[in-house]
Amino acid sequence: MPPRPKGGRKKRLPYNNIDSKNSIDSGIGLSSSQSLQKDIEEYITNKSNDINTSDLCNICMIRPKDGGYSHGHIVHNYSCYKCSVKIYNQNGRCPVCNTKVKQICKII
Repeated sequence: MPPRPKGGRKKRLPYNNIDSKNSIDSGIGLSSSQSLQKDIEEYITNKSNDINTSDLCNICMIRPKDGGYSHGHIVHNYSCYKCSVKIYNQNGRCPVCNTKVKQICKII
């Protein structure tokens, strides 16, 4: 095998502190719990109170079901697109039938 090239490491970018006021307004630098809280507040302000809970994501119970698990000629609609992508990246299997998923699609 040939020797490794010298100087192949990439330089790290300096970390700049983010102002807390700007991070809340822009959504940058939020932790997952803060992001979830922000999603909940947006959902409550944008939607009316007469929403059917069967139309909500079975994972987060916040966003509408718009993620499809595609395998073969079947697409299961179980969760929102964001949660569907997370589940696909974790195990690659459909939460409804435990079949290997070929792709995630957004249902409109």
